[in-house]
Amino acid sequence: MSRLLLVNPPQGSNTDIPNLALGYIAPALGGAEVLDLNTGCPHEAALATSVLLTYNGPAVYFSVQSRSDLMARSLAGAYSTLWPLATVGSCTCGLDVQCSYPFLKWPDNRQVDRASVPDYSSFTSFPTFLRNWQAGRWPYPLLTSFGCPFQCTYCAARNRAWKARPLHEGETELRHAVATLKARRLAVLDDCFNLRTLHVLSVCRALREAKAQWMCTNGLRADRLTKIQAVAMADSGCINVALGVETSDPELLEKIGKGETIKEIERGIGIAQANFPSVTVYLIIGLPGSSYDLDRRTLDWAAKQDVYVHASMYLDTPLVGLAEGIFETNIRSSSVYDAYQQADVCAQAQCLAAPTRNLWQT
Repeated sequence: MSRLLLVNPPQGSNTDIPNLALGYIAPALGGAEVLDLNTGCPHEAALATSVLLTYNGPAVYFSVQSRSDLMARSLAGAYSTLWPLATVGSCTCGLDVQCSYPFLKWPDNRQVDRASVPDYSSFTSFPTFLRNWQAGRWPYPLLTSFGCPFQCTYCAARNRAWKARPLHEGETELRHAVATLKARRLAVLDDCFNLRTLHVLSVCRALREAKAQWMCTNGLRADRLTKIQAVAMADSGCINVALGVETSDPELLEKIGKGETIKEIERGIGIAQANFPSVTVYLIIGLPGSSYDLDRRTLDWAAKQDVYVHASMYLDTPLVGLAEGIFETNIRSSSVYDAYQQADVCAQAQCLAAPTRNLWQT
């Protein structure tokens, strides 16, 4: 094992997505080993935790997202008790948010200049990821840009300068993912993929040359989706897009700083449905300023759109005193959903965290 150990603490969700920041940090540190405690069966997670607590090295650095902060601090405290002379801290790079969850800096933080291309081969979970990428069960994650300039109040990715990733970096990663790793599907996870049409067209050109199916599962704005963008995406192999809608209520859209109207959202959904086999919309139940009736009307609206619905729950306070810092709930059984047997509602609860809060997702 490397003398430097990086740790991806349990998050309780997204086990099919690697910690992207650690993918960029590990090669920048000469291939430092990444102990992944989030992906794998319970037996593998227990074994990995045992490896962490028995590792007698000079430094251990955790890559801490808002949803994993409590667990990371618990593990760091246990490790420091066992190995008081070791340096224990967090590690970060230029990638500061993953899928709306910010990476946190502890007081003892190691800032690393990210590598140009991520490398997940030093992850203890790499065999699991590779097997699923090659089987097409999990998509290989790809970033084509960083940041999001919009002001959505519920999202930690908000109000950050947008910057396109250099195209040659993305092309290098694409070739590696498809030709070397034999990944059968890809997923774009940008915070704001379609801010600029020229960027979308450039990325689609590279994806078309890679000849791989892909999905845009994060960062697609309905109000900015155009026919030109959609046609280019479909022609390059895109089979699914996901649009962040959150609510259909016009006043609530304005309150949360969404920056788009329901009319613009419906227009974007129409363009997506005309070009892609599968369209998903993200909704958030319990937004500040919402109510049972407003959320129910949003679900009524979604049920009429002929789309796949991914519903999340907004929690505005830290969750404490819960086993492992993780809560479980099945919102399909909630009364909010009792009239929506025909709607394809994904019953996965999420906490959308502000950077300073310890919020968790199942």
